[in-house]
Amino acid sequence: MRSSFLRLTRDKVVVIPHVQQKTKLNSNTGRFENIAATGSSRQSQSQTSNTTATSGESECCAIDMPATLNFQADKCGSKDLKMRCMFYQLLAKSYSLLIVDQKRTLRDIYYEDVEFYGSQSVVDSTVLKLTRVLGVPRHALNIDASRKGLVAGKIRIVTPEGAVADGERDFQLIPTITHGTCVEAPEAEFVLVVEKDAVFQQMMAEHFLEQYPSAILITGKGYPDIASRRLVAVLYEKYRLPLFAVTDGDPHGFEIYLTYKSGSQA
Repeated sequence: MRSSFLRLTRDKVVVIPHVQQKTKLNSNTGRFENIAATGSSRQSQSQTSNTTATSGESECCAIDMPATLNFQADKCGSKDLKMRCMFYQLLAKSYSLLIVDQKRTLRDIYYEDVEFYGSQSVVDSTVLKLTRVLGVPRHALNIDASRKGLVAGKIRIVTPEGAVADGERDFQLIPTITHGTCVEAPEAEFVLVVEKDAVFQQMMAEHFLEQYPSAILITGKGYPDIASRRLVAVLYEKYRLPLFAVTDGDPHGFEIYLTYKSGSQA
């Protein structure tokens, strides 16, 4: 499957198929066109016979935008346009990260241009929309949430990059759980999920794992991030470990329990 890339022009976001032939910008249509494309009505038969372009790659796909794409919040004339600017900005950001094989957190991206995005929640919701449009998980965009979940006990996690989180040594930040992540917990007998970080720290200070050495202790520090939820799911799917939760006995605590059990929109 051939890749494609984005080019931001004055009034368009252009998706350009990756072809070996050169492309040029048609000043009349504002589209990048394959100079050697076949089947083009703007080329002579003699030009067409000398090309080797593949069918379906004769022209780029241009997405019209109703104003300039300078990515300045005060230049966007409407809320809808501003949201579209953000959508394409984050799409381009994801592409650039994938090209250089780097990762950024949602927090990093927000602080790259606080004035433009306005709030962290806007970045979070726009990236969520991007994952739904593309039909991929967030980590496939090389964009992750800031890690906050903690895990301790009879568990060892090895990331595709080779980083190791050994819960038997001390509590560890829960890394992003992808298909290439190895979660090892053959000696564990149950998982205890704790809502609050303060309770988790108190249990560690009181040597809970010495009293229950076969346990795995997890906290998402309130509403859990995707990595924390995914780890709980993997432990159940792979080892069928019984799961227990300690939360506040109020609607918020019950909602957190259901987030671990059934997931959320994120």
